[in-house]
Amino acid sequence: MKSYIRLRLSETKALFWSMFYNDHCDLNYAIDTLFEPMFWFVDNYVSFLGKAFTLFLFCMVVIVILIGYFIVAPYEWQRRPTIEIVAYLVIGHWLLINFLFNYYMAYVVKPGFVMKGRFIDNAVSMCKHCISPKPPRTHHCSICNRCILKMDHHCRCLYILVGMRYTFVDHYWLESAGNQSSAFGAKTVRYCILVDYLTVCGMVLGLLALICWHAHLISHGETSIERHINGTMRTKYKNYVNPYNFGVSRNWKKFLAINNFHKNLLFNVLLPSIYKAEGNGIYWETVDNVNAWLHDSNYGDKNR
Repeated sequence: MKSYIRLRLSETKALFWSMFYNDHCDLNYAIDTLFEPMFWFVDNYVSFLGKAFTLFLFCMVVIVILIGYFIVAPYEWQRRPTIEIVAYLVIGHWLLINFLFNYYMAYVVKPGFVMKGRFIDNAVSMCKHCISPKPPRTHHCSICNRCILKMDHHCRCLYILVGMRYTFVDHYWLESAGNQSSAFGAKTVRYCILVDYLTVCGMVLGLLALICWHAHLISHGETSIERHINGTMRTKYKNYVNPYNFGVSRNWKKFLAINNFHKNLLFNVLLPSIYKAEGNGIYWETVDNVNAWLHDSNYGDKNR
């Protein structure tokens, strides 16, 4: 009896492995397979999710602003020095104006598309989706279904395609409130403050993580996609150098489109401003080009 059961189990095991065994299967493959339904859902319904998240963000902003104006401001106005209240109002409105302006500009400004039919003499690859040449730093966005110049990522939460002109527009959430006003009932005030506090804390933590991550990318002169590409290239080639990394200081100047921090910091960074992106998205300055230009300049100066 035991031998019969053992034989049947071995046959069942052999049948199972003959149908499902895959020599190339590993843990990563299994994880990708498990997450495939989620990826399919996101790819097919991301447009609806993006609009829903955008509406949710708008509602949260309105709630925080209303609580600040009608609950926090009247309460603090009676208990803090006038100069301190004025400072809070100036900083808070500066953050709010920057948030609204930069979010609006990020939403309406086009990220930069590859013009169909244009001759590109410095194409580095062909897009298998668009069946067209791609210039350096260009990648295909599966959500927009187009090739994007210097693509960073497509923000699925805010439904915005982000390039390296990423602006830190959400700082105003750091101006949080945790007080109440006598103009409302105590129970209503407590609920409002709790909602405001939880909203602010959640957004601040998320935004700080995003700010640190993008500051790291900007300092190294790379986008989110190029971060993965450069990591792969460094694994294959030990002497690989990111061709778009000009050093921390110059990388930030190129990102902010300023030549001098002291002269341009106020109007280009601290105040709402509009500036043209660097280059045309087809040709990019590289470290090799700059080094060659410096070498030629020094060589010419020595021969004079």
